[in-house]
Amino acid sequence: MKKSCCLMFLLLLLGAAAQAQPEEMSMRGREGPPHRGPGGERPGPPGPLRLADLDRLVEPLGLDPEQMEKMRLILLETGKESLIREGRIKVLDFTIKAELMAEEVNNQEIRALHEELFRQKSAAAWAQLEAEMAIKKVLTPEQARKYRSQRNGPPPPPDRRRRPGDRPEKEME
Repeated sequence: MKKSCCLMFLLLLLGAAAQAQPEEMSMRGREGPPHRGPGGERPGPPGPLRLADLDRLVEPLGLDPEQMEKMRLILLETGKESLIREGRIKVLDFTIKAELMAEEVNNQEIRALHEELFRQKSAAAWAQLEAEMAIKKVLTPEQARKYRSQRNGPPPPPDRRRRPGDRPEKEME
């Protein structure tokens, strides 16, 4: 009887654990923020503006056809360069890993590959900044303000926690 009660309790406990909702996990299995927000967007700063994003900017920013064409050309050129650079970065990363797994590790070769990888990543970041600057030159000041607010998303809610030294708003007597 005691054995069957313990077994029943253990099964009940396992069933309850299986029904529990899993906590949000990061990509590496550790606790962390979800990968995507409610609208499918990634948390964090916005990534580079893509050609596919242009359509959703036309109405909110009030772009005229000339501005649309200039932005399209900027995004098309930037997109091409970005794809080429991403390919180079992946090849360099793969080559570094292959060199590290070789029987004899060549430190100078790995250092040279790593330096080139760093140059490519730096060039990618700079190209993204240049594209943003070129896009903002196409926009009017009002459009640039709207663009900035749309790219950054809504402002975060104010922090409502009390800090040391803050006075309580109303004390109960």
